[in-house]
Amino acid sequence: MRYLGVELHSDEEVKDVVRQYSARLVTPFAAMSLLFIFAFFFFVPLWNLHLMNWNISIVGKTVFFASLIVGVFYFWRSYVIWRGTMLIVTNQRVIDVDRRGFFDRIVSEVPYESLSDVSYRSKGVIEMTAGIGTITFQLFSGNENVSFEHMMNPAALHKQILELRVAYLRGTPIVDDPVEGMMNKVGKLSPTEQRALLAGLKKTVPARTAARTAAKKDLELP
Repeated sequence: MRYLGVELHSDEEVKDVVRQYSARLVTPFAAMSLLFIFAFFFFVPLWNLHLMNWNISIVGKTVFFASLIVGVFYFWRSYVIWRGTMLIVTNQRVIDVDRRGFFDRIVSEVPYESLSDVSYRSKGVIEMTAGIGTITFQLFSGNENVSFEHMMNPAALHKQILELRVAYLRGTPIVDDPVEGMMNKVGKLSPTEQRALLAGLKKTVPARTAARTAAKKDLELP
């Protein structure tokens, strides 16, 4: 089975897909906008470009269309690289996809059994304030570490990967805690609804106690 261009195992389940923060597209978008502004601001001079007595308006028109094409191409290439660069987190491994161009892509994998340590780092005021960082995977084999830069909330991904690794090595899947889920739902109730729920629970306690007492007496009978 293929997922986002990556071949997955038959029993492999994708848990998360992480990309770099989208603000990295601001620079190429600004560059494209400047080229568009340049082209249309000088539209008339470029369209009627003359040099002495020679009419060379073809040069001005070429510059006009070239500015538009270069701006669109630069932004589209930046978007393709941003969209194609990602971490695919599954229940068995982490897959690092590094997109470097339209026809250039590097795919690396970190199986959980080969992962010795995972760490993350936020450097500088901007990264610390915005919650941006780099997550690094260290391998038992001693090969070059695998890193993924400029991602949002690396602490959450760090925790998720550690939990998936533990579950994979133990051979038990991660399931949601029903008690935690119930408590989260209770926290969303209004005060009136919480009091009604509490009153209902109090009524069930004596009934359960009586049932347990009767069951014990039955077991004590000869």
